[in-house]
Amino acid sequence: MLRIGYDPQESLATVEAARVDYRRRYAEAQMIVPDVVLTEVRRVDSDLNSVYGVLARLTRGTTRDGDDIEGVRDAIKQGRQDLSRMRTTMREDLGVTRPSLE
Repeated sequence: MLRIGYDPQESLATVEAARVDYRRRYAEAQMIVPDVVLTEVRRVDSDLNSVYGVLARLTRGTTRDGDDIEGVRDAIKQGRQDLSRMRTTMREDLGVTRPSLE
């Protein structure tokens, strides 16, 4: 959606379809995921919702103070770090990897 040349409305529709599927899976995860993992999942969920909201407002022309593409890019970078932390927490919970000694 952030790339030049993409139709914003079409991109938003694609993101919305993925979001609907994600929300269904998130609801399922809340019933079976351990609390330690769910804490990380909630952080990622919150970040994703915030980015989606800004992108939707930018596309629809209903921006709020602070809504801009650079902020979205920064949030995506942070989201990658949060996803990495979530993946590590999930792997630790499954016993695939040992907990870090941080």
